[in-house]
Amino acid sequence: MDENRNLVIAIGASALFLLMILIYAVMATGDEIDGSSWTLEHFVSDGAEVKVIDGTTLTIAFEEGGVAGSGGCNSFAGAYESDGASISIGNLISTQQFCDVPAGTSDQEFAFFAQLDAADNFAVDGDRLVLSNGSTELLIFQRS
Repeated sequence: MDENRNLVIAIGASALFLLMILIYAVMATGDEIDGSSWTLEHFVSDGAEVKVIDGTTLTIAFEEGGVAGSGGCNSFAGAYESDGASISIGNLISTQQFCDVPAGTSDQEFAFFAQLDAADNFAVDGDRLVLSNGSTELLIFQRS
């Protein structure tokens, strides 16, 4: 009986140890958005929700320290770092097409890129990603 109890304790301790290693590995990466893709639902500008212009799709994908996506007209790529809920997105480069159909597309894209650059924290809640600057929400995405 004691042998079985000791075996159960040993197996339980081993399982707990493996679980702790797994948790540490996930926490060490600190990157719950790596490997994810998102489509912009709306911006927040001066405290008001701004819908994405009909006929445009703005996207972002996070992969191994890099970002890539569409600003609704031009493709873009850059780098990101995250640590816990903090994020830094920068060094963005994009193609240089001028798009104004539908009307306002280029202005929307410029604002999108500026908001990405301004973001300093993020939150993921299920299929929703919010990029913020301090406590001010900037961009709200839906998982693609």
